[in-house]
Amino acid sequence: MAARSSRYGFTPQEQRISALPSTISGILILVFIVSSGIGPWRNENTNLVLLLAIGTIGTIYLIALDFFIIPASTLGSLPGVINAIMSIMGLCLLTYALPDKADIYLGLLFITLIITSALISGRRASYASLFFTLLFTTMIRQDYVCGGERL
Repeated sequence: MAARSSRYGFTPQEQRISALPSTISGILILVFIVSSGIGPWRNENTNLVLLLAIGTIGTIYLIALDFFIIPASTLGSLPGVINAIMSIMGLCLLTYALPDKADIYLGLLFITLIITSALISGRRASYASLFFTLLFTTMIRQDYVCGGERL
C-alpha cells in the first residue's frame, strides 16, 4: 500500500489524478482566452503583451503544478498555498487585461481554480482564493458592477 502524505490523507499521485481534469481545463481556457484576445475579432482595448504574458506564464505554471508541484510529497501543504497565491494573481491580472465581455471565460477559469485549490489544499486556501479573487475582481470591475458609477 502506498504511503499516505500529510495532505488530507491522499498520496501525491492521487492528488495529481484528482486535479488533472481541472488543470487541463484551466490550460484549455487560458489558451482560448489568449487566442481570442489576439485574433482579428479582439477588442481594441485589450493589452496584447500583458495578455500573452499572463497566458504563457499561466500555462507554464499549470503544467509545472501538475507535473512537479503536486507530486512532490516533501512539500506538505505548500502546493496549496502556492496555487492559491498564483491563481489569485493570475485571475486578477486577466480581469485587468481583458474587457468585460470576457468575464464568462474568467468565471470558468475561476471555477477550475477553486476546484483545483479544494483538491490539493483543502478549505483554507480555497476560501482565501475565493474571497480575494472576488474582492479584487470587484475592485477592478467597479464600473461594471455598479452600473457605471464608482464606489
